[in-house]
This record gives sequence, C-alpha cells and structure tokens, in this order.
Amino acid sequence: MRIEHIDEVLPHIQGRPDFVVARRDGYTVVDYTFTQPDTFDHPVRLECRGIKFGTDGRVIGRPFHKFYNISEKAHTQPHLIDLLQPHLLMEKVDGSMVHPCIVHDKLVLMTRMGHTDVAKAAEKMITPELYRGLREQLEAGVTPILEYTAPTNRIIIRYERPQLTLLALRQTISGAYIPFYHV
Repeated sequence: MRIEHIDEVLPHIQGRPDFVVARRDGYTVVDYTFTQPDTFDHPVRLECRGIKFGTDGRVIGRPFHKFYNISEKAHTQPHLIDLLQPHLLMEKVDGSMVHPCIVHDKLVLMTRMGHTDVAKAAEKMITPELYRGLREQLEAGVTPILEYTAPTNRIIIRYERPQLTLLALRQTISGAYIPFYHV
C-alpha cells in the first residue's frame, strides 16, 4: 500500500478512538491504541502501527504493518498457509521494535510511539558505521526495522548484553518489504 503523505491516512482514522495522531517535535506518529472488531478492516489502517510523518506531512518512517499470528484470524489459519512456497524463518527476538528516522537533519531511533526512552537507549548501540548505513537506507527510501534487546529492556526473555537485530527492510513509500536475499 503506497502512502506518501499523512493526508492519505487521516480520512481513514478520523473520529476513531482506536487510533492516535501524536504530533511531536519535528514529526507526527499515527498508531493504534487498542483494537475493535473493525480496527483493521481497511488497508490504510493496517499501516497505522507507528508510521511517521515529517513536518511537511511526507512519510519518513515505515515500521511493520499490523500483522497477525497463525490462527489469530480467519485468514491466518494454518491450513491456508502454503508451506510449499519459500519462507524466511527467523528466531523470535523478544525486545522492542525500533526504526530510524531523520528528524531535524539528525538520525534518531523510534519505537511505535516515537523517540521514546527505549528508542534513546537503543541509540547507544549505533556505531558510526551503523549510523552511516541506516542513514543511507533512509535516504534511499528504505526503512530498516530492528529489534532492540538488552538486560535493561526485558520483556520476557532475559538478554545478557544489549543488541540491535535487523528484522526487515521496507520501502518507505510503497510499503514493499525487501527480501533478504536482495540485501
């Protein structure tokens, strides 16, 4: 689903208590806060999972769309998954999803709700080389999506050391995921 500007999103969530538009210093976050039976009945609303827009309204960061676990919805039942097709299997990492954005000409990490304390802690993991790589991806129109794990960021699993793990690369405007074999 192609999204270039916040004006393409706002009509689909207007008046809905299950979504929030949070204006921050230099960017705006659109996210869902709770789910109702029809929360994700429109493809645009599936994208409202922490999508970020700059002060000009253009999309600047595109984390994962809303997705469901196997068996969670009618369309995710096990018998509907074609296991004969290629799949990428990854270890489930138990941390906080973060992604970079450029705000005030500076690269910052963000969680779904923005430049939070968890995102700021994850930024401490960014080396100069990683900073350059993340910035190059953003400037090329790609949002890297990472998972931040650390002893101080325990969700359920305890990790011995802080780490950033690349989960996905996503075209910021088109929303297409870039297969890892293209990386």
